[in-house]
Amino acid sequence: MLTYLLINLSVVFIPFLFSFDRKVAFYSRWKFVLPAIILGTIPFIAWDIWFAHEGYWGFTDSYILGTRFLGLPLEEWLFFLAIPYAGIFSYDVMNYYFPKDYSDSELCKAVCLTIALLTFFFLALGNGGLYSVISFSLVLIIMTVVFLVRSLRPFTLRFIRFYLILLVPFMLVNGILTGMFLDQPIVWYNPEAILGLRIITIPVEDIFFGMALMYFILFIYEALQNRLNNQKV
Repeated sequence: MLTYLLINLSVVFIPFLFSFDRKVAFYSRWKFVLPAIILGTIPFIAWDIWFAHEGYWGFTDSYILGTRFLGLPLEEWLFFLAIPYAGIFSYDVMNYYFPKDYSDSELCKAVCLTIALLTFFFLALGNGGLYSVISFSLVLIIMTVVFLVRSLRPFTLRFIRFYLILLVPFMLVNGILTGMFLDQPIVWYNPEAILGLRIITIPVEDIFFGMALMYFILFIYEALQNRLNNQKV
């Protein structure tokens, strides 16, 4: 009954605790974090509500409290707070302790082209559902835009480094949500909505869904900080 709630709390516990670390001082950027999460998650929550309503995915009652809003369990709403908060925190910590110059535009183009070709390959398989089409298409569009717009490339390289590292805890958390270590999945998927390719229990679409979600959130997060810095100049 508390499983999904405990997962959310576990995800956010350490990032929240270390938000007050003097070096990174993540708490001082909360004024950017909350707006970035709200603005970045709105389209994805709307997508979630729509898909849950249509039966493309759903939630096993024995793992949730039962309180729902717009068809989504309370825990699913908290998911869209806990995961982005932990993600932004990890992104800031990574950039603080392991700063790196990302001015290599050609490297970014190569990475974007590789990811774009991968998403195109999944789309070309042609046997995926609506979740497959939207997830892969979103990332394909993002990578295409970055390939064409030079100014987005430094941020995108920072993001890709971050996301590759994030995939480790992501696979654990999402694995539990999709049934790893459990008798039933907390979140189940209609086979007609997905490609059918899974990494253990995780639909491959989830990796691209998470990538698009965190890209939008972190893009807004950095844009808000840059706007404030420009106003101070």
